[in-house]
Amino acid sequence: MEEYAKACNADEVVLYDKKTLLAISSFSNKKLKDEERFERISYSMKKFMSNYKNVSNKLNEFTIKNKVNIIYFDEFVNSTYIMAVLSDKNASLELLKLNIEISKKEFENIFKKN
Repeated sequence: MEEYAKACNADEVVLYDKKTLLAISSFSNKKLKDEERFERISYSMKKFMSNYKNVSNKLNEFTIKNKVNIIYFDEFVNSTYIMAVLSDKNASLELLKLNIEISKKEFENIFKKN
């Protein structure tokens, strides 16, 4: 996860289980002070996904940009979603998306082994 975050120029990368939306793996290059952070994100994502399903059957991806960072969320491999947090406002979302596409097969092989 650390190598992946560095390749994407991301401050944080989190993999979420697709069914439960619970964090299954993460890396952050910053000290996280909030111990319940992943639980709160999971809860927020569940609410968002529930509301989104009323409009569409499938969530492909979404991006949130604010003053502090860029948050990118997308379907990753068959059983997971990926979230990347970038604090560099000049970071390329296209490069991030390309890195995600390139690494999907490698991660699929890892998940198949487990």
